[in-house]
Amino acid sequence: MDELKHIDLEHGKRVVGDEEIARNLLKMLIDNLPKYLSSIRNSRSDNSWQQLCDDVHGLKGATCYTSTPLLHESASRLNHALSAFQSNNVPTEDDISDIDHHLSGLYESAKLLTAVYADSSKK
Repeated sequence: MDELKHIDLEHGKRVVGDEEIARNLLKMLIDNLPKYLSSIRNSRSDNSWQQLCDDVHGLKGATCYTSTPLLHESASRLNHALSAFQSNNVPTEDDISDIDHHLSGLYESAKLLTAVYADSSKK
């Protein structure tokens, strides 16, 4: 299996049809990533589960078009973990453990993406 990339502009170009648009969408995501992550952190610290679901789903949607396969995968996994308890609206301890595990993965993917983007912008 191919390893996913932090940034894949070829994928973005295929999705949106133009490399310049793909680059602009990527920059917009990078610029807004701190807001997404702050909202996610706040929702989690407040145990605002529905808001956390909404925040993660929004980030997952944003990553669909932004040439960021690893961040998209991390957001998708977290979104799936959150949807596992939504029928009860209250997560179990196991659900919370799984959510926190995937949150850590999301934060790490975002941190690495930001570093890779910064490095690529210097070239």
